[in-house]
Amino acid sequence: MMKKFALAIGVAAALGCASAAHAGYTTTFSSFRGDFVINGFGSDQDPNPANPLNPLGFTIPDPDKVFHISLTKLDGKVSFQVPTAGNYGAQALPGFIAQIDYDGNPGTDLGAFYPTGASLGSGYLSVGGTSTNLVEIDFSGVGGTIFKLDGISQSLNHSGAITLSGFGASTFLASLFGVSSFLGAGSGSIGVNYTVGQDSLDVLIDETNLVTTSGRKFEDVFLALDNGLTGIPGVPPGNRNGVIDGTFLVNGAIHVPEPGSIALLGIGLFGLAAHRRKTRKTA
Repeated sequence: MMKKFALAIGVAAALGCASAAHAGYTTTFSSFRGDFVINGFGSDQDPNPANPLNPLGFTIPDPDKVFHISLTKLDGKVSFQVPTAGNYGAQALPGFIAQIDYDGNPGTDLGAFYPTGASLGSGYLSVGGTSTNLVEIDFSGVGGTIFKLDGISQSLNHSGAITLSGFGASTFLASLFGVSSFLGAGSGSIGVNYTVGQDSLDVLIDETNLVTTSGRKFEDVFLALDNGLTGIPGVPPGNRNGVIDGTFLVNGAIHVPEPGSIALLGIGLFGLAAHRRKTRKTA
C-alpha cells in the first residue's frame, strides 16, 4: 500500500498577501492541491538489521537536518507578500482547511480545520534573502503555470533561497500542519531553497538552526510518521522506508496583522490538540 502524506508548503504559509479587508498580510490558498514526495529526513533503515537496538528496522535519523520536498501535479493558486521584520500575530481566517492523506485510503489522516478562525501564535518574524514584496503562483490548468514577482511574470524553473526567522520558522507552520503539540513553540531560523516549475514546486529545507521548546524538528515529525510512533490517536502508521508521499488540499487564508493590531487577536486557540479535525476513513 502506498503511504500518503500531504504538506501545504510552509514557505507560502509564513508569508502574506495584502488584503483590503484585513490590514496587514494575508496568505491566500485557492484550492491549492497536488501530490508530493518528501525524503532526506532519515536513513532508509538501520544498515545493520541485526542491531538489537533496532530489531524492527525503523527509519533512523540522519545528522544533516536537511530534507527535500517535491510538489507535483499542482493545481490552484497561492499568493503572498513578504512582511517586514517585526513582532506579529497570525491567525487562520474562518473556513481555513488543510487536508492530508498519507496512508493510501480515502479520507483525511492529518491536517487542520478552523471553521470559525483561530490564533496560530505570535512572536518575531522575518524573511531574509529576498527583495520581493508580492509573490503570485497560478497552477490552474495543466501546463499553464503563471509565476509573478511584484506583478512581473517570471520564466519557469525559477530558483531562489530565503531564510525564515522567528516564530514563523516553526510555531506558525506547525499549526498549519496540525503538529504544534508535537513540536512545541519555535524560534531560530529555517533555510529554504526553492524552484518553481511547470505544475511543480521543489523545496530543500535546512533546519539546522531551528529551535523548539520540545527539542524536536520537522525531521522528527516525519520520522515519527514514517515509523508510526507519533502517539496521536487515529494517525495511521508508516511503512518505515524513509519516504513520505501523498496528496494534499489547502483552501483559505492566513492573516498576519500589522504589529500594532496584535492585541486584537486575543489568546485564541492553538495547536493540534484543540484544532485537529477528526475524520472518518473509508477503506
